[in-house]
Amino acid sequence: MVDASAAAGTAGELLLDPKNITVADGGGAAVIDGDAYADGGGTNSITIDPASIEAIVSVGTGVTLQANNDITISDAIVSTGSGVMTFEAGRSIAVDGAIQTNNSHIFFSFNDPDATALYRDAGAASFVNNALINAGTGSVYITAGNTTDNNAANVTTGIVYADDLRITHSETDAGGVVTLNGITINDDLIINASTGDVDILNTTANGSIRVVGNTQLTTGGDVSILGTNTDLEDFGVTANNVALYDKKAIELGSPGFVSNIAGTLTLDIYGPIGNQGEINVAGKTTITTYDGGFGIDESNITLNNSLNDFGEVSITQDWTGNSVVIDDENDLDLDGTFRGDLTVDAGGAVQVEGTVGDDLWIYAGGGMTDSAALSVVDEMHLWAENDTDIVFDETG
Repeated sequence: MVDASAAAGTAGELLLDPKNITVADGGGAAVIDGDAYADGGGTNSITIDPASIEAIVSVGTGVTLQANNDITISDAIVSTGSGVMTFEAGRSIAVDGAIQTNNSHIFFSFNDPDATALYRDAGAASFVNNALINAGTGSVYITAGNTTDNNAANVTTGIVYADDLRITHSETDAGGVVTLNGITINDDLIINASTGDVDILNTTANGSIRVVGNTQLTTGGDVSILGTNTDLEDFGVTANNVALYDKKAIELGSPGFVSNIAGTLTLDIYGPIGNQGEINVAGKTTITTYDGGFGIDESNITLNNSLNDFGEVSITQDWTGNSVVIDDENDLDLDGTFRGDLTVDAGGAVQVEGTVGDDLWIYAGGGMTDSAALSVVDEMHLWAENDTDIVFDETG
């Protein structure tokens, strides 16, 4: 199917869609070869030279490659124009050669339900980037579709430079992993895997993560971002268990995004922690902060959204810590090592233990107790509503 540029120069679109497509130097197929998904053909496999694609997108015409089975980018595609590139595969996409645009978007869709199932080989679907994807100020979109094949679709981002990176995982079969590698995102990272139990992972070995704008992650699985070169700004997440390491300051929650964590939340942060959006954690929240180094503020913790609902929180600050402020809509069970002032504002009862390096301020909608030894270096200021009791019989 072909819809190319008009004679007057208006950008059009070229579609290419056999069974398998390989983009490699020396490929002899023309960009217009092949049959569309809807045509039911697609039994042939072809190889296209990257130069054929570059010639089209560099004059502003979009190119869509559709393969009923797999797409493999073996050699680099470099665009000097504004044409958008779209890659759609019934099963898998492998990026083994770099893809670079002149600030244009790049779209990837794999495990695509619109492909002709007859020409899709059996096996799990995957998107794997083993090279570089650079969209400049454009965005990169990766979509895992939902098909009748019993498979857990996996995404490995590889190295990505873009304004936005948006990953949508729609497969409903159990399992699946999104692995974040060396990504540098100048605006937002948004991952939506709400239809399944997909895990979102990063370790130091996977590469660094830098997101300048909002990070919003939604999945029924776990989120474990523990690479020592992680540097996020605003972090909103809805998931099962969540573990995050960040080498600088972090704002928990994302504007307009409610974070709901069904399991535990574990944070290891170098520098201060702030609070943007609402955070709800069903399990235990464990927070450890460290000295952020030169140019990083003290490791203060300010979780002051009145709609937060933590339940149980354990906090450890290193010696640079100054203050901790924590708001909770309901009851709060709090323990830790607090280097400066501790201020708690809860809609229900408060139970507290640990060491407070300066003043303790508690505003509670219910009673107050200390579950174990509580040591306060300076003053305590306590307000309990509704004629409830204050019992601190373990206080040191």
